[in-house]
Amino acid sequence: MRITHIQGGSISGGARIAMERIGNLGQGNTSNFLYLQRKTHPNKIFESIIGSYRYRIEGLLFGWPQTFSIFRSMNRRSIDRLAQTTDLIHLHAIHGSGLTLGDLKRLAKTVPTVWTVHDAGWVNILSRERYSDQNSTLTRYILSIFKSLGNFILRLRVRHAIKDISIISPSRWLSSELIRHFSLRQDQVAVIPNPVPDIFLDFDVSRELSRADLGIPTNIPVVTFAAWKAWKISGDQNKGYQQIAEMVRGLRTRYNFSFLLFGHEGQDVPADLKAIWIRPDGSQKQVLKVYRAADCVVGASLQESLSAVMQEAQALGTPCVSPGSTGYLDAIWDGRTGLFYEPGNAADFLEKVGIILEDTSLASEMSQTARLRAKEKWGIPTIGSQYAQVYRAAAGRHTP
Repeated sequence: MRITHIQGGSISGGARIAMERIGNLGQGNTSNFLYLQRKTHPNKIFESIIGSYRYRIEGLLFGWPQTFSIFRSMNRRSIDRLAQTTDLIHLHAIHGSGLTLGDLKRLAKTVPTVWTVHDAGWVNILSRERYSDQNSTLTRYILSIFKSLGNFILRLRVRHAIKDISIISPSRWLSSELIRHFSLRQDQVAVIPNPVPDIFLDFDVSRELSRADLGIPTNIPVVTFAAWKAWKISGDQNKGYQQIAEMVRGLRTRYNFSFLLFGHEGQDVPADLKAIWIRPDGSQKQVLKVYRAADCVVGASLQESLSAVMQEAQALGTPCVSPGSTGYLDAIWDGRTGLFYEPGNAADFLEKVGIILEDTSLASEMSQTARLRAKEKWGIPTIGSQYAQVYRAAAGRHTP
């Protein structure tokens, strides 16, 4: 089967990595990758200007970006050409791609379509506030009315536009959110975790050697936090940077340890955290060593669809600590491959990390269980088989 995987060209980080891993599952399929970006066509200036304003008007009235538009951006000829070169479309993170709900509906009518929703953006748009404290009471009231109306219209439009699309969620939490917010059918949404490559499952370099190769101390414990943007002091705070900081500060009053920060743009990490910041060099070998070097990998996201960091760390035998919420519930087996802390409770966060640092016997048991579980649940053969089943079902149901 020829499968075309589509994603927004500006998307990076976990969503892009997940798409490329899914596209390379094999199972006898041939994958092509299409990275779309919204562009202005010089020979259609008038249409582009009108299109820009109609999307902007929708945004002003209802509060949703172009992706959620009821208007189409792809013309029929483009979709027909795409349908002639593929047997199935697999959509991924499409923000910034120029695709709209109107396009998704037309695509699904033309060719079998599957969509892996990698994050909760489609759910969060319904709860995002559209006013600030500077707005008057009347303005807030008017905007709230349009927001409610926009949410009602959006729910109907999403349900109608994707009714012929097979939806895949990497976690049970995200699946339930999609079903609840958009009133999707239970049988329309399948839960399939993102795959973990064999190189993580087969890596056998010791923790001490990994630390030595990274140039970090080998004689004290290592607690690691990893994110695409290693540390942010403004903007989106979903990764829970402040809670990580509180935990590290508290942990330093009890233990002598290295705090390893892995990701891009870590220059703003507070100095008192004494972080060892490692910039990604783009190699998978570096990722393997970073997660293998740790005694514990931590996460604190408010929302996490599944957490590739937790998957990869456990595949390498490293216990994890995270909030007991959202997609983390599928990523970690509490008490067996890591520990959950009460969401929002920095003191409990500190205690759970401390347990893993102190109880080396428990940590060793978690390490062994984590590797076995990762291979069983997230290995290429397991996930490839699940995706192949969805592809066959989508192709079998499709009626042009």
